[in-house]
Amino acid sequence: MLHQPVTAQPASDVELACGTRLLQGQYQIEQPLIAGGFGITYLARDSLDRRVVIKECFPGALCLREDGQVRPLGPAQLRTYNAVLRSFLREAHLLAQAEHPNIVPVHQVFRENGTAYIAMDFIDGLDLLSLREAQPARITPAMIQSCLVQALQALGALHDLGILHRDLSPDNLIWTASDQLVLIDFGAAIAARSEEQGSADEALAVKDGYSPHELYHRNAAARPASDLYALGATLVFLLTGEAPAYGPARLEAVTRGEADPLAAQLAQAGAKAPFWATVAKALSVLPGDRYQSAAEWLEALEGCAETPAAPTQAPMSAPRVNAPSGPVGAATQAEPQRKSRIAALVAEARGEITAGLPRVLRQDAAPARVDPGKDRKRQFVDMFGQPISDLQAWLAEQDNTRRVTADRTSAPAKSTGTPGTAEQTPPPAAAGRSALHRFFGKRMAARPAAPAS
Repeated sequence: MLHQPVTAQPASDVELACGTRLLQGQYQIEQPLIAGGFGITYLARDSLDRRVVIKECFPGALCLREDGQVRPLGPAQLRTYNAVLRSFLREAHLLAQAEHPNIVPVHQVFRENGTAYIAMDFIDGLDLLSLREAQPARITPAMIQSCLVQALQALGALHDLGILHRDLSPDNLIWTASDQLVLIDFGAAIAARSEEQGSADEALAVKDGYSPHELYHRNAAARPASDLYALGATLVFLLTGEAPAYGPARLEAVTRGEADPLAAQLAQAGAKAPFWATVAKALSVLPGDRYQSAAEWLEALEGCAETPAAPTQAPMSAPRVNAPSGPVGAATQAEPQRKSRIAALVAEARGEITAGLPRVLRQDAAPARVDPGKDRKRQFVDMFGQPISDLQAWLAEQDNTRRVTADRTSAPAKSTGTPGTAEQTPPPAAAGRSALHRFFGKRMAARPAAPAS
């Protein structure tokens, strides 16, 4: 995967250096993987020498890194940066509860260096963007249909928890060697009914071609149909190699009474099977015309008897050719053996689907695999690895600790008149702190006193 810098700073200043240790040495950074609008993803090792992925909250439009600490660019960005950071922590805590075979497992969520981190499983596979470019032969009609079903099951599990992804695209969907789809990268996730949904809107980026037009408006409320739109756009990319026209352009065309650019794109690719009709519905310009839930789209797939169209790009490294004007495969005539094999694969895949129910909701279905670590309890921890039972209370106490620390460092020490007794009387709020929090407060107080270079 290609790394793309997210701010004007040099890459060496933006990224954590290789060898950096986090959470008191529990994780060690090996290399950056990819950077986006909301954060930077790293390959790392944990204390048991297992490969993991660390996602750092780093909204590059709002912050920079100085002496290892992430800070807002200025006072104007402080409020929005804090809102994004709090949202990242709360939603990551919720995502840690989303145990599903098509969602990357989350190990820990912690705060350090002025920002927050998520430690996740390392998934060995290719994201759909890299797969389409490097191994197009693996993208078959059966694979596209399987990809959709698995992605809908993952989104359904998230939406049932009240979580919206908001950043779905080919680069955060991994396809493994065992043909399993895994949803990763939750830095833009928000609560569907969160009261703070609008507070961080100005920091939430959009992806042209994958984000529906409503996400381009600051005060517009996100909804499950927005995630389903992004999933439909991802399937169009797998088929054609290009994302649909970006949302506002499609809205303007329809408003002027012109043809929707998506219709021409699907027609040129020969996507006329009922399967692609469901994709077109999910990509409707108006949110009310789309599927309103993943379960509704899964139910619509039950009536699709035809196989999706094949990708238009020639496999492997063959030169690109223009897509045929008629349905894909018309120029190749019969090929009965290939069609029979594809039909058999589709029938086999469809035979495993229970009508109206995603795979994870079937009571009689055996688990796909046994995960020895599934029963472990995932716990929100602080930078010292100590468990936190009440996230909201902990965040409030950290804010209070920083305010008390700032008061101590900014106010001059008051002498009692006795030599050697210049200590200030600790505020009453500090009397009830545990020994750990008193130690944590001293560490925070030491940072502003660091000598200037």
